[in-house]
Amino acid sequence: MVVDKRALIGIPTIPAVAMRLLNAISDPNVPIPKIVEIIKTDPGITAKLLKAANSPFYGGGAKIDSLDRAVVWLGKHAVSCLALSFSLADNANRGGLLDKYYQEIWLQSVIQGLAMELLANRIDKRMRDSAFVTGLLMDVGRLALLQAYSSQYTPVIDRARDEQRRLKEIEQEVLETTHAEISGELLAAWSLPETMVEVVRLHDLSPCELFEMAQRPEYPLIGMANTASAASDFLFGNDPAGSLDRLQSLTTELYDFVDADLDNFLEELRGRLHETSEMFSTDISRLPTSSELLACAMEQLAQLSLRSHLQAQDMSQRSAELARENESLRSKVTDLEQKTCVDGLTEVYNREYFQARLQQRVRQCEEVRTVGVLFADIDKFKKINDTYGHLTGDEVLRHIGRTLRDNVRGNDVVARYGGEEFVILVDNPDLQQFNGMAERIRRCIAASKAVCGDLSLQVTISLGGVLFFPGSAQSTPQFHEELVAVADEAMYECKRAGGDRVQIKQLSRRAEDAEVTRELEPVG
Repeated sequence: MVVDKRALIGIPTIPAVAMRLLNAISDPNVPIPKIVEIIKTDPGITAKLLKAANSPFYGGGAKIDSLDRAVVWLGKHAVSCLALSFSLADNANRGGLLDKYYQEIWLQSVIQGLAMELLANRIDKRMRDSAFVTGLLMDVGRLALLQAYSSQYTPVIDRARDEQRRLKEIEQEVLETTHAEISGELLAAWSLPETMVEVVRLHDLSPCELFEMAQRPEYPLIGMANTASAASDFLFGNDPAGSLDRLQSLTTELYDFVDADLDNFLEELRGRLHETSEMFSTDISRLPTSSELLACAMEQLAQLSLRSHLQAQDMSQRSAELARENESLRSKVTDLEQKTCVDGLTEVYNREYFQARLQQRVRQCEEVRTVGVLFADIDKFKKINDTYGHLTGDEVLRHIGRTLRDNVRGNDVVARYGGEEFVILVDNPDLQQFNGMAERIRRCIAASKAVCGDLSLQVTISLGGVLFFPGSAQSTPQFHEELVAVADEAMYECKRAGGDRVQIKQLSRRAEDAEVTRELEPVG
């Protein structure tokens, strides 16, 4: 399919008020009364600017009750940026069958604008407002394609998400153009500055393509635009492994970021997005959590590894390259995983990561597979804290975490669920293996001691488990909570019987059977 770019010019149009503001602000000597006069022609934008001026994000304490004061307080450039944002947000929030796609594009546009603003703060704060506008407009080509070719373009968006590939690759294959090229042509048709047009046109390059442009005068802005695009792709879960690699390469080369700098940048970007979500009408619930991003990235890496293995016989050199790329990505994901998915005290996974992996396991199970969840609780832990203090209690928690981790298989997941509670996600066990693992863990903990200085404590745990035979599994949050609740109740039965015990239950979910829960006697 060939896109007629001439048909896209003027779709979507920038509302008249925003365009007049952008043109006015291009004159550094434009007086504030002129800006106020333009804004007053749109009551909706006037009300939103007053609300923004009094928001915690911009507010300074005293109430701002007039448009003149709002313009002075916010600044002429910030006012033009906000007016453009409000105008585009109104266009994106149009409802209908395509609402989901418009909302996603608008959310990514705001992320890109905020990311460019943050990067401009590091480089030259005078560029901050123009950087925000540039980031906001980078994806207007996507809005134009969605509006003019919705039946052809929505499958392109869906395919890029399903195949975890960059959107530009699918666009080039199907449409023989990219949204970046169309965005540039739209901005040129709107008579926006040539530098902005060129930066938008080149905002979706590979790192190698970008670095070859280092001598161009627009290079700092093009670098910011590509970094903002990669950050948006990563936070939105688009090709998480590839976008993370691209983001790390760009920030290392352009801004000398180390891992901690990138973590701080992404955390600050998420924070800014939360602060401005109401102002810019963005639904941030659409963004996946860090754990979900990592789970997707690791799944991608596994597919890369498999592809590398399958190509080994006929393409040994390319296979080696893929293996090196895979190892590099795996290392980066592991580093990020340690920062976002691991409990800082016990060094096992945290509850959020466990829940994401449980959801993934249940959803991906086939008829013959099983899922096991063990819920473990330290016996009489409160007494340990009350008697010996919380530092000793912390050491007991670390001891339990190490012991659990040492007694599971490599593909099982050990996590701290909260307080003195731990959970273990066991992949595809049979009943004997599952019960045997629980008993082995119980015996190992009972036979070992937690050492804190000169103090040596013997502790025990109670373990409750649920073994699930999926059949027609229901991958819903309610069902995942039900699995954990069954294991939790089995654990409390052990507690009521005196502790230091194992209780396993089976939970069957099949379309042809009623739900069955059956208790088993501990083995060992």
